[in-house]
Amino acid sequence: MKAIQNGADYCGKKYIKPFLGTHFDNVIVTDHLPNKYEFRIADPRTLGDDEVTADFKGFRLNIRLDQNGIIKSLKCG
Repeated sequence: MKAIQNGADYCGKKYIKPFLGTHFDNVIVTDHLPNKYEFRIADPRTLGDDEVTADFKGFRLNIRLDQNGIIKSLKCG
């Protein structure tokens, strides 16, 4: 696998970035993120705040929500 450089967009953040600050229930991720990208939602409303995972996938988009379901941040991995 190609090395992932800091700051590079290997997971399609640019497609979801316009929705930062938007309530997640109002965004259909699959309508905006091309099929070649995987994504995972970190939702404290259902998972709690301490979500931890050991499976790093550089091409996966992690979408983190706040307690109110607002898209808070995007991160590859």
